[in-house]
Amino acid sequence: MAIAFASSGSAWADEITIKRDEYGAPHIYADSAYDLFYGYGYSIAQDRLYSLDMARRTGTGKVSEVLGSEYVDFDKQIRSNYWPWSIQEQVKNSSKEQRDILDGYASGINAWIARINSEPDTLMPKEYLTHGVKPQPWTGYDVAMVFVGSMLYRFGDYNTELDNAALLEALIEQHGESTGHEIFNTLLALDVPDAPTTIPKGDWDPAKREDKNVNLRPVANSTVTPEVLRQAAIAPTNFIRPDGSALPQAQWREANIKALRTQGPSALRYEGASNMAILGPEKLKGAKSVLLNGPQFGWYQPAYTYSVGLHGAGFDVAGNTVYGFPAIMFAHNGKVAWGSTWAAGDLVDLFRETINPENPSQYKYKGTWKNMETSEQTVKVNGGDPVTFTAYRTVHGPVVARDDDNNIAYSQQRAWSGSEISTLESWLRIMKAQNFNEFKGAAADSAVNINLYYADAKGDIGYIFGGHYPKRAEGHDGRIPVSGEGDMDWQGIMPFASNPQVLNPSNNMILNWNNRPAEGFPSPDQFWYTWMLADRVKVMFDEFNAKDNFTANEVWEAMVNHASFEDVNASEMIPFILKAVKDLPADDSRYKLAEQLQDWNQMLEDKDGDGKYDHPGAVIMQTWLTKFLSQTFELTLPEPYNDIFSNSGYPGPEVTTASGQNIQVGTKVLHYALSGNGYDFFNGKPNNAILSALDVTEKQLSETYGNDIAGWLAPVGIIRYNHKNFRDIPQTLPTQEQDTKIAMNRGTENNMTVFTEDGVKAWETVPPGQSGFIAPDGSTTSHYNDQTDEFADFKRKRVWFTDEEVDANTVYTQTLRIKNQK
Repeated sequence: MAIAFASSGSAWADEITIKRDEYGAPHIYADSAYDLFYGYGYSIAQDRLYSLDMARRTGTGKVSEVLGSEYVDFDKQIRSNYWPWSIQEQVKNSSKEQRDILDGYASGINAWIARINSEPDTLMPKEYLTHGVKPQPWTGYDVAMVFVGSMLYRFGDYNTELDNAALLEALIEQHGESTGHEIFNTLLALDVPDAPTTIPKGDWDPAKREDKNVNLRPVANSTVTPEVLRQAAIAPTNFIRPDGSALPQAQWREANIKALRTQGPSALRYEGASNMAILGPEKLKGAKSVLLNGPQFGWYQPAYTYSVGLHGAGFDVAGNTVYGFPAIMFAHNGKVAWGSTWAAGDLVDLFRETINPENPSQYKYKGTWKNMETSEQTVKVNGGDPVTFTAYRTVHGPVVARDDDNNIAYSQQRAWSGSEISTLESWLRIMKAQNFNEFKGAAADSAVNINLYYADAKGDIGYIFGGHYPKRAEGHDGRIPVSGEGDMDWQGIMPFASNPQVLNPSNNMILNWNNRPAEGFPSPDQFWYTWMLADRVKVMFDEFNAKDNFTANEVWEAMVNHASFEDVNASEMIPFILKAVKDLPADDSRYKLAEQLQDWNQMLEDKDGDGKYDHPGAVIMQTWLTKFLSQTFELTLPEPYNDIFSNSGYPGPEVTTASGQNIQVGTKVLHYALSGNGYDFFNGKPNNAILSALDVTEKQLSETYGNDIAGWLAPVGIIRYNHKNFRDIPQTLPTQEQDTKIAMNRGTENNMTVFTEDGVKAWETVPPGQSGFIAPDGSTTSHYNDQTDEFADFKRKRVWFTDEEVDANTVYTQTLRIKNQK
């Protein structure tokens, strides 16, 4: 079936052809970049216009225009957090191809909006009708802001320095100066030498980071004076959450304590995202290289990722990407395959600004009062009056928190600021890379802390720890705010050569699950995330060290079918339990629990489909770990940190997993302590703490399930496809949410590219489906939900690439004509 769409006018460009396969994935063909991305924008607008619009509004602080006054504070926070004129200037000064891509993409969206407006009774997405609004036109800047808001402000803006300082102050108050610092340095350990690394020891020189001239590492023994700490941790200041939103610190603690008591620790879970396995020819049978990516963004309705192929204007690529991104993030171009995970490097700092008591718009910098940049902004509100406010900015960045009573403000500096559009351009260049040097050259311009991965048809495999990182001043402890008066300013950006990177590592594989990139690289500064001895990436190393080589199907089985169900805590913690019970009599109830754990295969699975885990070891492990954490930390940490560090991170039948199960920071810390490192949380008697938690576990589970341990089969955890997006903004109707039968610790999508002597093949599974369109009458397309069951059943679909493959699998075709842009 051919569908023609034409703009009015007489000077026509070449035709844009869109071929969709049986899953609705479009392959777009055009001769110019503008036309190619026009077709891309047109296609995604057909499939995802409303959720795409909400992603744009989420990134630009315009949610209230659709969803009303409930989201005014959110919009104010977003607009205070970035300077739109900087992005607009970057777009204006970018390459012609970049501008053509952004403008073409926006024009394609607008063309579909025009089509909707001409046929609203059948084509208007129901969400617009529900909220009484109409879709608004797009610009190239809007397209860029979907990328900036979803990529840089989601993954590159994590910062907990205010709360870190408050935690340190509370620890000192509770335990004294020396012990308080010892506990803090264990909870937020900067350097755990034996933490698992993606790059094998010896393959990358940590001296590139240790060089005093390019030192990223915050000074571990820097002096945090009581006055600096007091100023950094004043209660009325705002707490900056991992998603970038702000709450007054006191309000944040009150809200978190309430959430913990009503919803459990999972209400506070912050999870790192994504895994990657790449094997080179020495580890493979029948293949030159295999790349298997499982990006863990979370699960959403409609899907967070979007499948697409681009063919023409120098592009020849097929795969999937975060919806709304012009660049295809998880894909191949016939010669090279690439993917990504979150890198977690620390590239953001808070600077404590001294405010002029006589003028709150001035701050002290290098001995003089300096005026803040200001921006008067108005938030439009659906069904309400507009709200006007002022955003402020210092030389370091946007002002994200204030303490007016003490004449202090906090501004946030990002190493990627000013490089937002060049970061997007780097991903577009990656799509054209034909070898590792070209890939590496493009990666060097990506300023966000994202790991970048490479595999090619020759059998080369590579890894780059991406991002631009600051050269901090001597004495700057990056875990807490630092003086903004000019004495602690950054000394520049470190050279790209100091980022961990490797081509063809000595172990012939690249494995990552958001773990440490290489020896000598410091942990991130978030209190909820660290690199320590316990790490879920060990599950992957165990799999791929188990034998010499693998077929491509065995790689899929290991990473998707197996790793999805393995309890990542079990192998790390069970040995300590077995050691603690070894001298107990065999009839001791705690010994019997340990026997069950030893007998268990450490898999959180439900093979018989009865809605319960198959072995009592699952609930024993989950209950014991939660009790072990809470009993230990309630004696050591102040509220709400005791509850936060007590979070074991398991999903349940009601508390769904956000993106995948990690070994939570509290478990990492206690595993580190049990291994004889850092602060002794057990007063020299770790076995007593382990046995005490086992005793409470036995009593609780006996009361819940009875005395027969064989019957201790807990309800399984689930995945929920959320109607709200990554910033908790509704992106469709609440009625569209759905749950899976069991939680799986796998990617939001999974994609695998296999290079062999015969060419390249790729597969993916991208649930729930390609389309997110809900018609005015509430009906959906056949592609709205056609991958949910396939995902649950570990099935996958082919990613077509060559002209012959695409043509053989095309279900319907669209032909577009637009005015010639020349």
